[in-house]
Amino acid sequence: FLGLATGIACSIIILLFLRNELTYDRHHENSDRIYRISSNFITSGDPVLFAISSPALGPRLKEEYPEIEAFVRIAPTSEVLFESGEDHFYVRGIVFADVAIFQAFTYPLLHGDAETCLTDPETIVLTERLAQKYFGNDNPMGKVIRVANRYNLKVTGVMKDPPQNSHIPIEGIISFASWETENNSLRWPIYEIFGYTYVMFPEGYSLDSFFTKFPAFYEKYVKKDEPNYNQVFEPIFLKLADVHYNTVGFRGEMPLGNRAYLFAFFFIGIFILVLACINYINMTTARSATRAKEIGMKKVLGSKKKDLMSQLLGESLLIALAALVIAYAAVWALLSLTGFNSSLDLALNKSMLFNPILILILLGICLLVGIGSGLYPAFYLSAIAPVSAISGKFSSSRKGIQTRRGLVLFQFMISLGVVILTLFMNRQIDFMRNQDLGFKQENVLSIALRGSDVLAKTPAFREELLRNPNITSASMGIGRPGSPGGGLYTFEGQEGMEEHNFAVFLAGFDYLQTLGIEVVSGRDFDRSYTSDVQEAVIVNEALTKFMKWDNPLGKRIKQFTFFDGHVVGVVKDFHFASLHNKIEPLLIRMLQEPAGALYIRLKGENLVQTMGFLEEKWKELSANRPFLYSFLDAQFDRQYNADLRQNRLIKFFSYICILISCLGLLGLSSFTSQRRTKEVAIRKVLGASSLQIILIMFREIFVLVVLAAIAAVPISLYFINMWLGNFAYKTNLNILIFGAAAFGAVLVAFFTASYHSVKVAQTNPAKNLKYE
Repeated sequence: FLGLATGIACSIIILLFLRNELTYDRHHENSDRIYRISSNFITSGDPVLFAISSPALGPRLKEEYPEIEAFVRIAPTSEVLFESGEDHFYVRGIVFADVAIFQAFTYPLLHGDAETCLTDPETIVLTERLAQKYFGNDNPMGKVIRVANRYNLKVTGVMKDPPQNSHIPIEGIISFASWETENNSLRWPIYEIFGYTYVMFPEGYSLDSFFTKFPAFYEKYVKKDEPNYNQVFEPIFLKLADVHYNTVGFRGEMPLGNRAYLFAFFFIGIFILVLACINYINMTTARSATRAKEIGMKKVLGSKKKDLMSQLLGESLLIALAALVIAYAAVWALLSLTGFNSSLDLALNKSMLFNPILILILLGICLLVGIGSGLYPAFYLSAIAPVSAISGKFSSSRKGIQTRRGLVLFQFMISLGVVILTLFMNRQIDFMRNQDLGFKQENVLSIALRGSDVLAKTPAFREELLRNPNITSASMGIGRPGSPGGGLYTFEGQEGMEEHNFAVFLAGFDYLQTLGIEVVSGRDFDRSYTSDVQEAVIVNEALTKFMKWDNPLGKRIKQFTFFDGHVVGVVKDFHFASLHNKIEPLLIRMLQEPAGALYIRLKGENLVQTMGFLEEKWKELSANRPFLYSFLDAQFDRQYNADLRQNRLIKFFSYICILISCLGLLGLSSFTSQRRTKEVAIRKVLGASSLQIILIMFREIFVLVVLAAIAAVPISLYFINMWLGNFAYKTNLNILIFGAAAFGAVLVAFFTASYHSVKVAQTNPAKNLKYE
């Protein structure tokens, strides 16, 4: 029963997780009518996909397509500085957006007018939790917030906290008009992109109608800019609810989901339920001898086989229902009283447990579990012959014993497969995190530079830091390993200039030294060359191979009319993206002015004193901005957050698989030991030791576990190879992991099965034989 309740509890958790993932953005009432328009810029015949689009696109489309009910531009920001009295804190999830966001999307307002709250510049709508954090219990309406040392924003609305399963997390909305006053989006060409564009069509609208009119739109607003950018623009429409899982490879995209993970957890949920049902079947058939007389008497008294089957199936359904109630209570307690969500990086809400559809699904699962686990025992027990049952001569048939053995073998095969997969995931993640990346990421500190006041003082701040003997170098940069930028450039090729869209870093002097990137040909950026700021480019080896440059130094690289430079150096290939991807071509240009982040290489000694020094100097630079920093190795590791999350979840469920298998084995060994008490007593009389008896009773289980291990290897290898397909660089398959998993399974099975065997082996044989 405990195994069944545990299995159902795990299934509930997995169902909550799947529901949360599969309902991304579906809480918006118009989700089926809202489309996000992404950009496909075709360069030299090659498509380059961007999630973002031009801020001019939405207004222009509205002009030419009157059927569009609303357009919304949403531009997420990085952390934004909020000031509250003497306190200063950064807030994530602040976006610029048009007022139509409240017409198209479902963001219920607690205070404010949805039609006007974001019409004027320098207005903001806060979520309930941000308003509480900023104003406490005071009414925030009409109050002014100082943001980013730049905007004085008037609070014109407070909205309910949105669900977490949104592809753009929102904590506050600044009117897009605040951005417009400085930028005037209608002057932007379609090829210049900023933020996301959404349109809401009427019910039943066909996109074929849109594309019928699109050539005229293209001719009017896009064609004239083609020569300047040498690209063809194509809009890509995605329904709002499809964005989270269907934009892999789009640049500028928000964090995405992975459908492969959903399938993995779905099947793990199925496996756990199957294991729980196997336990029930094994336990019920093992108890058949104790119920044989009851079944025999009922048959003698006139009960028919179908009546007995109904009774036994009814018992199974009642047990499944009771297990469901216990499982429901356990999951509610787990989400309410423990740190389960935070420990596994989940966002499950206990209120989801009371969703009517989920309750119906769980009742359906309960029905399936009850029937599935009770059907075989019902057939098996109802077929017992009355004479043999009443006379006490009934014993488990050879067929029944073989069935139980097969079920135990299947249990351990599944559990071992999940354990092996978990061990290999650990190995692959450790391999990625400890791989030589080609640059020195240790002891490099990153401080984001925000605000014109900070940027103006940064060069002097850098010089001040370098006076500290524990700081070896410092440099500014936009783009870093783990977060490269990108851009369209023209390269000197074998047959003239060629256009390519490659990864780009913008770097200051000493950037390569600070990050420990090795120059293999040519030179680093050099202050003695006054032209470097305007013209110098450094490329990696992958780019020289792609361009087939035998001598890359001096090769010309251009970007539209903005930049005309040449290669001065080549760096050794290094991993500037995660090990999911192969090393791609990269070019490094010089920053024209302070921007991005300041990267500081520390000696690694006297870290406490050095961090104190940095914080003190930061307060001198900007007293009203918190000193926020991160280490480069930690930033790079964040690329593997999804893998770590998946690994934690699978590890958790692998423990559950083992627990359920052991519970079943514990119950089965209990009944086996009871049935063999007289055999054990006779063996002891004939001189067998307790250890010999334990080993004899464990022999059968040992054979089953070994067979399960052999069967689990090819199954786990299939899933391991499928998972490793996500990585360009992968660890070797170590045979020791299979051996360790098999040995661990044998050990766990031995200790589980021996619990009852020890009790029987140590019992005085006279006690078990006194009635013979």
